[in-house]
Amino acid sequence: MKLLGKYIRPLILAGAFSLLGSAAPSLHGASAIFGGGPFYSGGISVINTLRASGFTTVILWSLHIDSTSGNLILNDHLVVANGAYVGNSAWPAQLATLKTAPTSVNRIEVSVGAWGVNDFQSIQSLMNSQGTNTTSILYRNFLALKNATGAMAVDFDDETLYDVATTVKFGQMLSSIGYKVTLCPYLNGSFWQTVYNQLGNLVDAVYLQCYAGGAGNNPSSWNAYFGGLRVSPGLWCSNGSGCSSGDNPAAVAVQMAAWKASASIPGGFMWLFDDMQSCASRGTPADYAYAINSAIEPLQLSPSAGFSAVAAPGGRFIPVSTPFILTNTSAASLSWSLLNTAPWLSVSAISGSLAANASTPLTVSLNAGAATNLPAGQYSATLWLTNRNTGFAWSRAFTLNTAVVNWPLLVGGFNAALLAPRTASPANPGATAFDVPNAYCFYQTGLAGSTRGLPFGGSFASLCDNTTAFQLGSYGALNGLLIGYNHASSGTLTLGTPQAFKSLAILATSANGGGVGALKLNFTDGTRSPTLYYNAQDWFNTVTNVALQGFGRLKLGSSFTIEDNGLSNPNLYQTSINLAALGLNRSIGSITFSIPANAGAQQTTAILALSGCPSLPPVPVTLSNLWTGSNLVLNWPGSGILLQSTSLSGPWTTNTSPAPVKISPSFPRMFYRLRMP
Repeated sequence: MKLLGKYIRPLILAGAFSLLGSAAPSLHGASAIFGGGPFYSGGISVINTLRASGFTTVILWSLHIDSTSGNLILNDHLVVANGAYVGNSAWPAQLATLKTAPTSVNRIEVSVGAWGVNDFQSIQSLMNSQGTNTTSILYRNFLALKNATGAMAVDFDDETLYDVATTVKFGQMLSSIGYKVTLCPYLNGSFWQTVYNQLGNLVDAVYLQCYAGGAGNNPSSWNAYFGGLRVSPGLWCSNGSGCSSGDNPAAVAVQMAAWKASASIPGGFMWLFDDMQSCASRGTPADYAYAINSAIEPLQLSPSAGFSAVAAPGGRFIPVSTPFILTNTSAASLSWSLLNTAPWLSVSAISGSLAANASTPLTVSLNAGAATNLPAGQYSATLWLTNRNTGFAWSRAFTLNTAVVNWPLLVGGFNAALLAPRTASPANPGATAFDVPNAYCFYQTGLAGSTRGLPFGGSFASLCDNTTAFQLGSYGALNGLLIGYNHASSGTLTLGTPQAFKSLAILATSANGGGVGALKLNFTDGTRSPTLYYNAQDWFNTVTNVALQGFGRLKLGSSFTIEDNGLSNPNLYQTSINLAALGLNRSIGSITFSIPANAGAQQTTAILALSGCPSLPPVPVTLSNLWTGSNLVLNWPGSGILLQSTSLSGPWTTNTSPAPVKISPSFPRMFYRLRMP
């Protein structure tokens, strides 16, 4: 086991480490997460992260017992003394919100013990001296703890004493207070089997450590120790130097699915929330919860994400919907319900039932009438789909941007299918490689086995400025302009509707290197713009001009491997060009892109989408005339230039007089007109 001394009371419990887990009341879809300091001192921000995570059980790690006073110490914080809660006064109320809807959390547990500490020796000593009746300090303190935290169970992580009589007596006392007991073994199976046999149905879950000292534990083998109660295995998230140790969400999903198939696991758990914070780029709590839940929850919901919609006050919007599929993977029927609190979202059903091994569609759509009547801004909503049999709830996040200025443009000229559809398979991937030498492409959210992916409908509001929306090409079709390596070093995209623009936005990225590429605007009058530039940095590890990030990638070929690269990679980059400021106000027919300068031999660059804000049509300007006596007065607004000619067919010359111009009638006759710049 690893030592994590910074979390433990320094003088008494230095260097202790707990590896523990617990279960939700139902053994279906139970996913637990435990953590140290942040669960106590992280405030409402951490609480809200847990509520939205998808985990059903939150484990407060690790509770230690003073051998003399019986005081309860959570890590290095004294929380209960002499039968009363004495910890942070705000904490109980914060914990109470964990199970307040909307939330995925339905259970709180407290863990006791850890590697290298003497908590069960302290429990043994206190029970020997005071017993376990209602006046004993252990009873009074654990009652106060339950009232303060709302914990439903106490997890036993005895890794030092292994005394059956002490463990059973302690469990019986906790049961009289109203706690359930969970066991968290990593070795010494015969001890845990005897404890389970004597406590019986007071134990409602066994969480098996399958990492650190428990690495190599086989859930199938451990199931034999506990009769019909199957173990729920746990893994350690990405951690350590460079976050190179442990398992990322993709690895967790693979392992949990394998254990589900081989050992019929009823749940799983993750250690440690603290490390998820430190290694956030490798996966969020929601990513890890999804990895477990997607393997064990009978009610499955795909795809794994909602949509990102754009609209504008007054009626403009991009139609968008996500066709979800609900699947019951169990051998028994179930019922479900959906919670939707966003008026700008429409759902095809709010409840229903599913027979064993049956599926049904559920469509969530943008309510355009409501969306286009919202003030300009950014909006978000979370829909919760609950399995009413197990109490587990899936969440899906949706966003709406009503402040978009640059709207997606229809373009032609794509030469590569770089975006694999969610139906992709090794035999029929529907895409070719973007990173050609390494055989990587992009993929649509909802691909089997994935935790990320590009937006389901392809549209999204850019992270770069919140005023630009992009629309990716159709998945499984030609959807990108690929240049470099085994393609030409330049390529052209043609606008579906040639027109003039105040601004343009370009979505691009590169593999195996990158940088700034050159482009030229091809105007419909046959002229070209000066050389302009666009961002096409390498799709990994660039943090500026990011329009979309953290969507994973797919390795094509026989391995057909889905990679979860965390929150910050890969990336698509935005370039915004203010054409009005550059005086480039002519109608654009196409744009020619060249690969970034000094590109390596294996570098490829993809242009994936264009957006723009069309120039407003010119406001008609009237050349007014007014007779004053025998003179004609011509006047006009703005910076127009007065032209004159003796013939309607010209030639026209400039009258340099500023407005208003007084003209005395004379021969020959004169024609006047106004030219706007």
